[in-house]
Amino acid sequence: MSETAADRPGSGGNSMYELFMGFMTITSLIVMALLLLVRVPEVQTILASTDTLFCLFFLADFGRSVVRAPDRRAYLVGDRPGRSLPTGIIDLLGSIPAIGILRIFRVFRLTRVIRILQQGGPAAIAKQFVARRSEAAIYIIAVASMLVLLLGSIAIAYVEPATADANIKTGGDAFWWAFVTITTVGYGDRYPVTEIGRFIGMLTMAVGIGIFGVLTSYLSSIFLAPAGGQDAAPVAAESSAETAVPADPVAAEVAALRAELADLRRYLERRPGGVA
Repeated sequence: MSETAADRPGSGGNSMYELFMGFMTITSLIVMALLLLVRVPEVQTILASTDTLFCLFFLADFGRSVVRAPDRRAYLVGDRPGRSLPTGIIDLLGSIPAIGILRIFRVFRLTRVIRILQQGGPAAIAKQFVARRSEAAIYIIAVASMLVLLLGSIAIAYVEPATADANIKTGGDAFWWAFVTITTVGYGDRYPVTEIGRFIGMLTMAVGIGIFGVLTSYLSSIFLAPAGGQDAAPVAAESSAETAVPADPVAAEVAALRAELADLRRYLERRPGGVA
């Protein structure tokens, strides 16, 4: 019986992370399919470079899972030979660069995402999305950046190199142009010269501004958050308790004596003879 997505070492039951990994896996498989179908040399260069980035990303995820696994041997080779899948070995094989046939092992990542959806359901995923808003924002930014980088560079590689006075001539030029455009740096060494290319550049810059605007807001909320976070409430309660103590010790002593006298009078009134 194979392990569930929630039990995957390193995931910590984090459905948001597993969904993010599943989306990245689907994107990487689409990249591999396009690499086999598209015959434009500039686009093939971009797709091959993107696939290498995915390999490095999945290798980092494999290392994270190994470090955080409660039982590393069980993660790598399975705890029950012949019955449980060697999740770690499968993840590693799907992350090796330059060997395209091994990308098929990434499909096993998708099975974990399917189990998450079947076990928790959309309601549980939505609840976790709300509870982990900050973490979800980072995942969305990462996915959006990757998609814009990929789609923008492919689009510009289709349009610009065929032009006589093209400034973007290779897949590497297109990839570099898309990166500096997303970051809104505008390095200036590569730029589109066609009308369609400039329109693609406008869209890429607009999306890039939105992406980095969200990232800036997220980082600002972290650095400008009140120190102590959840501990601020207990500190405030302690401060209120301290301020509730009378500043004048003599007045406090008189109040205590009056309370004792009132208790003594009530005691005497309850006696058979009462108070004279």
